[in-house]
Amino acid sequence: MLSKELTTLLLAGPEAKEDALRRKRIIALGWVGSAAEIDVLIDFLRGDPDALCRAWAAASLMQLSFHAVAAETVREKTKTVFAEAIRKESDLRAAGIMLEAAQTLFGKKWISAAAAEAAEPKAILKAGKSALRFLTRCSAE
Repeated sequence: MLSKELTTLLLAGPEAKEDALRRKRIIALGWVGSAAEIDVLIDFLRGDPDALCRAWAAASLMQLSFHAVAAETVREKTKTVFAEAIRKESDLRAAGIMLEAAQTLFGKKWISAAAAEAAEPKAILKAGKSALRFLTRCSAE
């Protein structure tokens, strides 16, 4: 019950113009949200102007699968979205976070935490190609 109240508070406030406040809201939604917040997080992942907001939206989608939402539900709703986000992400740090979130959610191993954290271009590009192959194939099924 408390999670629902917290989610309501997180979503009820005015649109946060400050990147840092949006990031905090996005992270909190991953911890206390439910299946109803998947679409909210998808919107952040697809179109937030701040790279870290997009990255934390990916991580929060993964986080939902650890708590209130069945992992299969999150996977089914996000496989094409993760592919789209990874394909168009130009910020290496954000791309690394997205790849880590997707590999955890989908049970794969494309990139090491160290390479993602260091935003290593070669590792991120290689992992991105592998992730896109998998997610594209997964979406076609």
